[in-house]
Amino acid sequence: MLGTGAPAWFLMDPSNPKTGGVKAKFLGAVPTDSDPFWCEFNPETGAQYPREVTYNFLCDPSVNGVQVVGASQNRTNDCRYTLEFKTSLACGQAKSIH
Repeated sequence: MLGTGAPAWFLMDPSNPKTGGVKAKFLGAVPTDSDPFWCEFNPETGAQYPREVTYNFLCDPSVNGVQVVGASQNRTNDCRYTLEFKTSLACGQAKSIH
């Protein structure tokens, strides 16, 4: 399982909140002993790291809705995945004061 519970939300570029986009990171369940697809082991605890998926929502004002950019698996930890999308919904807006 790649992601459970609520995600942790981050700005893609904290120095550019208006057009930098946002990311959502989900932590999944730690693989069980019977799972044939092992994750890396944490040397401090001896336990497997949980699976992890990050959704990157890139700001693109020209995209109405959501456009899939791609998916990748981390090269050094194959239990971490990243999915990227372009969307105008990830673009910040100036706060209006009435």
